[in-house]
This record gives sequence, C-alpha cells and structure tokens, in this order.
Amino acid sequence: MLVLREIKVRGFKAFKDEVWFKIDKPIFILTGPIGSGKSSILDAIEYGLYGRTKDVRRRIIKREDLINDFSNKLQVSLILKEDKLGSIKITREYSRN
Repeated sequence: MLVLREIKVRGFKAFKDEVWFKIDKPIFILTGPIGSGKSSILDAIEYGLYGRTKDVRRRIIKREDLINDFSNKLQVSLILKEDKLGSIKITREYSRN
C-alpha cells in the first residue's frame, strides 16, 4: 500500500516560506486557528497528486491563484512509501509567468 510520508510546500496558498511535514504515524490530525493553513495543506496534497485542486478543476479559481500573494512560484513535494517499491517523490512547480 502506498502511504504519504512527507509533504514540503513553498509559495502555495497560505505558505510563503518552505514548510515541511513528516508523517510517521498511520493517523495525523491538522489543528490550528482559522487561517493557519490547515486547508492549504490538504489542497497541497491534492495538487501534488493530481496537478490541480478541485477549485481549479471547477474553474472557481485559476491555477495562478494557488501561488502565495508574496511569491512568484509555488512548489509542492510529496514523498510516498511502499514496502516493495520504496520511496516515490513527486514534485510539482508552477510560476506566475
């Protein structure tokens, strides 16, 4: 079974600077005050896996709107692990121009 183990985000929605999450338990909980980036992390996972989010797919927002207001580029990296395959790294980047 493929399992998400790490998330690294920079310039994506609420995150201007690089933020890194290591997931070493089978269950993790995102907590924090309003506006702290909980939904942005879930959107980053979706963007990392599929290259777009539901809001982009539904044309509610443009892909450029995923870039943090104070950044020119976004980067999302996911590390997935599987017992037989080992680690798989997915990195997606997108720039304003």
